[in-house]
Amino acid sequence: MGETDWMRHCDEDYGKICVEAQRKENNCHFYILAGAGHNMHLDKPIETADIIIKDLLGLENSSNL
Repeated sequence: MGETDWMRHCDEDYGKICVEAQRKENNCHFYILAGAGHNMHLDKPIETADIIIKDLLGLENSSNL
């Protein structure tokens, strides 16, 4: 989720709630990307890719949740 994502104005905790609900059955993580909006892959493509790659390699930790 982007830091300035318009969805955060609807319900700031919705993303976290969705991840927590899925965490028991799936390997889910929640990250907020500073300086990005709703389309974080377009706003910050390098940073988004970096988060995804690090997460897949197990280099990111759950402290971002």
